[in-house]
Amino acid sequence: MSVDNFPRWLACLALAAVFTANNGWAEATGSWKELGGVLADGQTQLRWTKNDNGQDVSWDDARAYCAKLGADWRLPHVDELANLHAGAQRNGDSAACGNATCNVPRLFTLSGNWYWSDTEVNQDASAPSHVLAWGVLLVNGRRTQTFKFMPHGARALCVQAPASM
Repeated sequence: MSVDNFPRWLACLALAAVFTANNGWAEATGSWKELGGVLADGQTQLRWTKNDNGQDVSWDDARAYCAKLGADWRLPHVDELANLHAGAQRNGDSAACGNATCNVPRLFTLSGNWYWSDTEVNQDASAPSHVLAWGVLLVNGRRTQTFKFMPHGARALCVQAPASM
């Protein structure tokens, strides 16, 4: 078969298969890729744990949970959590999260719907609060603050930036 007789749709399909097989995903579309228990966001390049910690957790324990995962794992910034929700909502994506449905990519397996961030509430322009931190309700993307020592309904979802960031 000559190149002239090769159907264009088949050439596009073959090119798409090669692109996908070669570790590529459409970064411009914000696609997600699963790498074992880690989900890679093609738009932000952040890596997220596929599962949360699975139970109510205080802020200090949430931070310790992420740190135990190894190099550079941490709680996400409040903006990273909010952007996780906003991107999924924009794409019409959702997943079960406890007894609710959250706007997150379908690949996530979540046991709750409110997640700690590493962002502390500022008392004033110079000092973070010793008692309050921000979290995000992934059902609606609302940022809320609560006492760091209050574990009720709070979960830890961990994130890691690639080494080159």
